[in-house]
Amino acid sequence: MYCEECGKQIPDDSRFCDGCGAKVRPVERQDDPLPQDWQDPYRGGQSAYDMPENEKKGRGTTILIAVLGVVAVVLIGVLIFLGVKVFGGKNGGNVEIAGAETTSEASMEGGKEESKKETRTSESPAESSVTAVPTAPSTSPATTAPVTTAAATAAESEYVLPGSDSSYLTEADLAGLTKEQLRIARNEIYARHGRKFKDASLNEYFMSKSWYTPLYEPNQFENLGDSVFNDYEVANRKLIADYEKKMGY
Repeated sequence: MYCEECGKQIPDDSRFCDGCGAKVRPVERQDDPLPQDWQDPYRGGQSAYDMPENEKKGRGTTILIAVLGVVAVVLIGVLIFLGVKVFGGKNGGNVEIAGAETTSEASMEGGKEESKKETRTSESPAESSVTAVPTAPSTSPATTAPVTTAAATAAESEYVLPGSDSSYLTEADLAGLTKEQLRIARNEIYARHGRKFKDASLNEYFMSKSWYTPLYEPNQFENLGDSVFNDYEVANRKLIADYEKKMGY
């Protein structure tokens, strides 16, 4: 037998190991001992019962590794089988999905074509209206321009010469005016600055205009001098007076 402490082979009837001196405990034999000719392949000629504890552990570890290897191989086989089955199913599913997607895409294209047709049909009135729009480039100018033009036209209609305070007039602007119109046009320059008039007809005429505001009596206005007039008004007042003389009015 062998010493359980140092593993040295000692006589079967020894009570103490002659190598390490450890007390040898008697080993109880089993009813069915292994055949005497059985030999451990890892310990040539030694029985499993006589193997040291560390060798027993090594052998158990080897067996465990072998068992785990077998289990791993089985698991790998199962995984391969399942993988083939799963991936095969997925591919088949993809084919079906692809067919479904193709069908849905075709239906979507058809829907798009129909929607385009409907859009063209619904937009046809708008397109005709758009072609008619070039006369009015945008909505806001189209709505505001007539108002501004109407207001300007209404204001200008209250003057004989609307631009006598903002531009230089010529005799061509005066041609065709009557004697009374020339008289009113010359006095418009004064009326713009609030001069009152002794002449009843002039006073009544300018009082009927929305832009006229009487502020100064004739003598008060004369005291103001020409400082109230701008250069256009001074030049146009003289042009009208000279034209009246030229026409013999």
